[in-house]
Amino acid sequence: MFSKYKFKYYQVKKQREKKENIIDYLYKKVIKKKSNNYIINKTTNVSKNKISDNKKVQCIVKYGYSIDNIAIKEHRSYIEREGAGENKEKPIINYIKKSENEKIKMQYRFIISTKKNLEENELKKVVNEFVKYINIYIDKYVENIYYTIHYNTEHRHIHLAIELNKIVRLNQNIVKKDMRKYIEKYIIKEFGYCDKTEKRVNINDIVDKEVKENSINKELVGELRNADLIEDRQINGENKIYIKDDTKEYFEIKKRFAVFERIKNKYKSVKVLKDNEEIIGKVFEIKRIDENSDKNAIIVITKNKDIYFVPLYNKFKGKKNDIVKIKNTKYLSRLGNNAIEIIKEKQRNE
Repeated sequence: MFSKYKFKYYQVKKQREKKENIIDYLYKKVIKKKSNNYIINKTTNVSKNKISDNKKVQCIVKYGYSIDNIAIKEHRSYIEREGAGENKEKPIINYIKKSENEKIKMQYRFIISTKKNLEENELKKVVNEFVKYINIYIDKYVENIYYTIHYNTEHRHIHLAIELNKIVRLNQNIVKKDMRKYIEKYIIKEFGYCDKTEKRVNINDIVDKEVKENSINKELVGELRNADLIEDRQINGENKIYIKDDTKEYFEIKKRFAVFERIKNKYKSVKVLKDNEEIIGKVFEIKRIDENSDKNAIIVITKNKDIYFVPLYNKFKGKKNDIVKIKNTKYLSRLGNNAIEIIKEKQRNE
């Protein structure tokens, strides 16, 4: 018998576990034993397979927010940066609501990417429908609503910013689940269902092997070429391509930090810190770790001209050209500012 005492013991013992694991456990122990002592909301016990079913997901919605005034202005510039628009031009910023009030307390950021490759006018309809839904919760606090459409990935996608005159934290279920489901239903109803499945490439099967360009996804070949991970070899008078050994590590890092693809394209020989590795070098560049948060990554160049990508938990407290000493604790972990010692600050009057 699964008694209430065991139930309490389980809660105390496992209080730090993820919510879904606790729910799965309770579902097995309580619901299946037909106990009437506890009521569990079955709707929260969502199957992982259902969430990750590539055929059913028609839309991805990512979100973040900022309450930092400088970061809010930086994000405005970021989403209308040169090269992200059509034909690598500067994207047009479209205002749905614009206020003269400059005292912005909070900025919500959304990336909306549809499985179906919608046209620009169709994406505008998606934005309007999305805003209509979210305004149910925050309408009276909204000062500015604007968006851009980016063309710098395989699918056009929307960057939407909503700025408020008050700090209002939305429930994560509303943002992560409800809004995506709502907009997904709208897309299916308005533009039809997309049953296209993405091709999954197991990179382990092709690393350090001869491959034909038409044997793997063209976009993947292009990405690997940009990152300098494909090598052309002349064998018996024929040009053949090989994928380099460090490709596996590249995908491992990219899975953790999406920005690494752009870093690798730019610097080619960039490295990441291994366990307990320590370096001293100059901060060459400060990047945002993803498109929706204010967290930073820094690019550090050592005396030996080695280039390192260093992801952080928060904003970097130093400046570009500072000399820093960094000690890593764990491979592919994000570092706190206490792990970075600024040895020499750059001359502020430069």
